[in-house]
Amino acid sequence: MSKSYSFLVVDDEEAIRDAIVSTLESVEADFTILQASDGADALRKISVQKFDLVLTDLNMPKMDGHKLIQQIRENVDKEFQPKHYLIVSSEADPDDFDDDVILLNKPFSADELMSSIKKALTSKKKSAPAKKKKKAANKINVEFINPFIDATLEVLDVMCTTKAEKDFVFVKEPDDSFGDISGVIPIRSANYLGSMAITFPESVYLKVMSNMMGEEYTQIDDENRDGVAELCNQIFGNAKGALVNQGYELDMTIPKIVCGEDHIVEHEVDVNQVLAVYFKTEFGSFVVECVLTER
Repeated sequence: MSKSYSFLVVDDEEAIRDAIVSTLESVEADFTILQASDGADALRKISVQKFDLVLTDLNMPKMDGHKLIQQIRENVDKEFQPKHYLIVSSEADPDDFDDDVILLNKPFSADELMSSIKKALTSKKKSAPAKKKKKAANKINVEFINPFIDATLEVLDVMCTTKAEKDFVFVKEPDDSFGDISGVIPIRSANYLGSMAITFPESVYLKVMSNMMGEEYTQIDDENRDGVAELCNQIFGNAKGALVNQGYELDMTIPKIVCGEDHIVEHEVDVNQVLAVYFKTEFGSFVVECVLTER
């Protein structure tokens, strides 16, 4: 391997990442190696940097390996699309992947790892099927979520003195879980039915609430849990004007609160995919997601 390559190693187990990185660093070759602790972390890095090869586990929190590859192929700009993929897992089924995705079973030896990397780097990459069609189908949803993006940034800044930044937009499965507390607000009108949710990991939520309430919180309790519902109200209220200008006449109802590790947000409508946005702050990331369907 005389050529220079850039690799992204994705696994929620630090020991596995370290083993892969150590093996790569022991080879006399020009490798640039970055790491990611889960699929969501990997997608953020891939969205802004081109990698020759992504080596990823399958079972990971926030976003698994299957979803990571799907999101890359459907939503990452062509200039940042990785050239090759290597799945490193004890549960990989070859029938679940295209021929250009190489599989390596855990546990593996250093020789097996390097052999699989060489195989992956010489595999031919297929283009994602029907990519243009899928983007067109999602166009109205993207337009719908943009006012919520702007409103979220404004509300976090004004109400919580927290500077947030949009990280990336992605399509999530309805049963994906992203945090410990969510506010969900139904959206109804004569022509539309949907809902919006904001979800925080506990550590991020406590920092945001501490800023909002002017009091330091160390756990989610009855005193601060209603804050996520208030954020929902404010975000929807701020977004409503822009939505009306887009032609959406919407009514909102009382938001509900969902708590618990790995809880699932249940939307007002049953859909196969949900449009969502990752936001990042100095405290960590949170997610806003929206669903809207015509009656």
